[in-house]
Amino acid sequence: MLMKKLEKLLASESFVNYVHRRNQADITWWEQWIKENPQHEELVERATLVVYSLRFNPGVLDERVTAEQWYKLQARIRKEAYAVNNTTNSGRKQFYRFAAACMGLLALVGAYYLFWYNPKIIYETGIAQKATLKLPDDSEVTLNRNSAIQFLKSWEKDTVRQVWLQGEAYFKVNREKGADGGYKRFEVHTDQLIIDVVGTAFSVNTFGGDYVSLESGRVDLRLKGMDDVYTLFPGQMAKVNDAGHIEMSELKVGPHISWVDGKITLNDNSLGEVITFIEHSYGLTVHCDEKDLLGRKLSGQMRIDNLDDLLAVLEKVLDLVIVKDHGNVKIFAIK
Repeated sequence: MLMKKLEKLLASESFVNYVHRRNQADITWWEQWIKENPQHEELVERATLVVYSLRFNPGVLDERVTAEQWYKLQARIRKEAYAVNNTTNSGRKQFYRFAAACMGLLALVGAYYLFWYNPKIIYETGIAQKATLKLPDDSEVTLNRNSAIQFLKSWEKDTVRQVWLQGEAYFKVNREKGADGGYKRFEVHTDQLIIDVVGTAFSVNTFGGDYVSLESGRVDLRLKGMDDVYTLFPGQMAKVNDAGHIEMSELKVGPHISWVDGKITLNDNSLGEVITFIEHSYGLTVHCDEKDLLGRKLSGQMRIDNLDDLLAVLEKVLDLVIVKDHGNVKIFAIK
């Protein structure tokens, strides 16, 4: 019961504000509550100790200070337990009750400590940005425009390496052995998929449906909440269709991977596919009222560093008129 009450207090932002004297309304409310509930004085004191000991602050975390406070708290509890243990028999009963509470308290504090000591890292790219970054195991990720990835700051030796992706990214995953001698798993989570990797190079795109394109190695993937596993080999692509099922196909050398090099390589892709790419890569809304235009096919290679140049190429190749105006693009056929 005590631990449940402690958990409730420590999960309360209002209580944390009261302890740190950060919000006058919270301070006033808790002072009044404590005055009206003197039976909870010990509970409040213990919760206050935890908050102070961890310098509980969801802002910038000083790892050295946090670790130092953690060990100080452990030492303080051991010291108090030792003092009680050297008293009378009645004191011993009190000690056992105290020790049990302390063990639970240490477990709770440890959970908070680990949460803040190993926080999630989030990287985001803007509309005109790409970024290449290293993961905790030195695997490499290139984020496309308007994308985000998150992962834990450090990965324990024998845990599954996990990242969560929104947008599009190209992964080069290192093969890393675990304690059992086998290769450690690497998982990419999207809204719809869990992609299981050992060591390989592949692209994941969550714009307009989830796509996975494999360049080398092998990946297994499954829909979230489902048991069926699909294996992807080099030169193949998998996507989640409108019905929520995984479809496998041969990979077109196209917009799925070549964006990493700042170009788009099309192989009989439709204008509709290119429009989807433009909308997500540049944060624009593209209007094309003449639906028959969307099926026009394109093959070839184009630079994507400059939107105006890309639109000019589309105009010339497909005999179009393209007008760009304040974040909107309108496409017409030449009459």
